[in-house]
Order: sequence, then structure tokens, then C-alpha cells
Amino acid sequence: MKKQEPLLCIKKLNICAGQLPLINDFNLELHAGECRVISAPTGTGKTTLFNYIAGLLPQSNFEVTGEIIKSPGLKIAYVFQEPRLISSISALKNVMLPLENIMDSQRAQSSAREWLERFKLSGKIHELPVNLSGGEQQRVNLARAFAYSPNLLLLDEPFSSQDEQNAKNIYSLLKEMLFIPNTAALVITHNLAFFDDNSIIH
Repeated sequence: MKKQEPLLCIKKLNICAGQLPLINDFNLELHAGECRVISAPTGTGKTTLFNYIAGLLPQSNFEVTGEIIKSPGLKIAYVFQEPRLISSISALKNVMLPLENIMDSQRAQSSAREWLERFKLSGKIHELPVNLSGGEQQRVNLARAFAYSPNLLLLDEPFSSQDEQNAKNIYSLLKEMLFIPNTAALVITHNLAFFDDNSIIH
């Protein structure tokens, strides 16, 4: 049987900001159904790596060598460490916003509502972000990414500001996503309680 091609392949990646090396000889193959976890001290380039994978790295400020190969048509959803919600619209509208580019408004609303409920936010659907706690804002952020049905989830500290029950629920929903064909995840976290040693990149 032919081995399945990875959704993401990174070979000998080096990233420097001026004279400061951030990523050194980084290699990764990520296949469908896999979740890999990146755990390293603060300031070691983890978020820079995510920005590079997502195509958000400013080329003028960084020197990059190496190779990145993405599966054709790879759809990425990136959950930043800090919630990036539009302050003037409700939680529901924030989740709907990217969905309206790929489906009609009625389906977008139904999907957004479903994912907000799955992230334990059924009573907060119509609230503005300013009325939500930091943990609730992050779960809106996660709901928006999961509802988008990406092939690759980039999750930067998804368990931050969450109590144990909500952290467990986030992990459970992440595991469900990995059963969807052609879906994988990369996670930056200091909370390694949910992950086995084979999935962790130090």
C-alpha cells in the first residue's frame, strides 16, 4: 500500500530575526489524523513557526531557509494565543464571519450556533466580546476555527484561561476533529496532561 502523503512537511527549516536564530533545523511530517504538540520555553520561536506555516511571517524582517510543502488546497485555521475577535459584533457573528465565505448565511448561523454550544457557550451567543471572560473569548476563537472545517488546525495555547472541565472538553472536541478525513492539528501548549510522549515535540 502506498504511504499517504503528509498534509504538511517541513524540512531543515531555519528562521532568523536579524542575527537572532529563532528556529534551527526544524523538521516535521504531519499526516491526516495526527495531532503533534510543540512544547518549549517562552521565546523559542513557537509562534514564529506557526506564523510561517500560516503564511503570516513578514519576509522583510526574517531570514528563512529550508522547505515547507503543504498538501494542495490545504485549508488552515489558526487560533492565536490571544483571542482576536471583532469587538463590535456578537460571539455568534464572530464565528459566522469566515463561514459566510464558504456557505449561505442560514447554514453559517446554524453551524456557528452548534459550535458555540459545543464549546459550552450556549448562554453567551449574543454577547459582545467585552462581556465575555478571557476563557470564554478563547472558546469563541476555537469555535470559529473548528466550524471552518479546516484540514490543518494551528492552536496556540488553546487551554489558556480554561478550568479543568472546559480544558477536557476542548481536548475532546479536538480528538473528534481528527477523525474527519484529511484533518490534522499542531498545538502549542504548556499543558501536556492530555498528550502522550510520542506526540510531543520538544
